[in-house]
Amino acid sequence: MLQKVLGAALAALFLLTAPSTATSKDCRWSRFESDLSLPLGEHTVGPLTLVVDGKKVSIESLCPAKKSRVRTRSRGMSVKARWKRCGALARGVRVRFRTDPDCESGSGVVRVKVPRVDLRFEATRVSGCDGLIRCPAGERPADSTGDGCADTCELDPARCEGGGGCPDKGSYCARPVGDCGGAGVCSEPAQGFCTAQWEPVCGCDGQTYSNACEAAVAGASIAKPGRCERTCGGADGGGCDKGEVCELAAGVCGSSGESGVCVDRPAFCPKIYRPVCGCDGRTYANDCERVAAGVAKSAEGVCGAIR
Repeated sequence: MLQKVLGAALAALFLLTAPSTATSKDCRWSRFESDLSLPLGEHTVGPLTLVVDGKKVSIESLCPAKKSRVRTRSRGMSVKARWKRCGALARGVRVRFRTDPDCESGSGVVRVKVPRVDLRFEATRVSGCDGLIRCPAGERPADSTGDGCADTCELDPARCEGGGGCPDKGSYCARPVGDCGGAGVCSEPAQGFCTAQWEPVCGCDGQTYSNACEAAVAGASIAKPGRCERTCGGADGGGCDKGEVCELAAGVCGSSGESGVCVDRPAFCPKIYRPVCGCDGRTYANDCERVAAGVAKSAEGVCGAIR
């Protein structure tokens, strides 16, 4: 009899002291607002609002929704998200965030590689709303009662379909790379300073831009990485527009009847030493400087070292 009593007492003590396996409140469709503003060069974005939409996470006015690591545990929901680029303002963005068990508040850290930012923040879940409304493609959450909480879906006026434009003057249809005729989102051209890095992209407008940032500033979606191919010279090719040069194949120097492609003459070039030899017999520090001079390429390397 005594053994049974002692056994029951020990079992009760174990239940009282054993760690809880209960999970926290499920708030995987929520908005968390903070007082933190991010200094990104000449611009300041904020206050920071973190949006968790199931497995997708975004930062309002900065980083688009992206599939991320979102977990709900006994200590609260944890979020880990990262973006290679958030528009023209930030690159290498990382966010780590954890809520308390009741999911009403939380804290985290946001790190940006370019420009360098490393800040901690605290955020509070938007009160009065049970969560985000999940809407199908082409629609967005809407508030039909006026209480500040989304409770229905409506057509997204910012969405642009096919080859159509945007109703607002000054905005353009930002489409995924390589999908010039597909659906996109009406956006304003990016604001801010772009680096002189020479990583050419072909815009959906048929123009070659020195990098993706320059295309965003010009309000052009990207058709493909690399230069646009518009034939020039030769028997069938025409001339190039002002500010462009006719780029011939490497080694074509003074040959007649050869065709090339029109490319933008870059205004700035990076200070990188990767010498190329021009058809004028001069050595250029890199290929960008050769294109800027409007000279065809003879070969890679220093002219005097080429045999």
